[in-house]
Amino acid sequence: MTFTYEYETYGENRVEELIENGSSIYVNQENKHEYVQLLIDFIFNKSIKRQFDSFYKGFHKACGGDALTLFRPEELEGLICGCKTLDFQAMKRETRYDGYDGDEEVIEWFWDILLNEFTYEQQKRFLFFCTGCDKAPVSGLENIMF
Repeated sequence: MTFTYEYETYGENRVEELIENGSSIYVNQENKHEYVQLLIDFIFNKSIKRQFDSFYKGFHKACGGDALTLFRPEELEGLICGCKTLDFQAMKRETRYDGYDGDEEVIEWFWDILLNEFTYEQQKRFLFFCTGCDKAPVSGLENIMF
């Protein structure tokens, strides 16, 4: 094993040298920690640098300036990625029915299946079907209007 990383992208095998002349430097007991650090740096940083730089540029163009300093990292994550918790009970409480009371048998079946029988993955797929996104908005499912 040498200071290289072999991977496949779009059906093409590629070899990336992690350091200069990495293909001629063998990994051994003395340098294995350096190899692991370089490999992690490549996979998590260098291999996605172009994509991340584009995201960073676009994000700061749309959301740049002093406004970003108002948020903690976890708040920004929520704004960008949506809420990871799917509180369908809250959605059920806030759902209003046009021409129905909400206690009709078919409506009760719907909520029973969604809340008690669907797995988390099925709930995410249901949400995606209804909204085009499998994450809840930051304000929660109770604020989605159908």
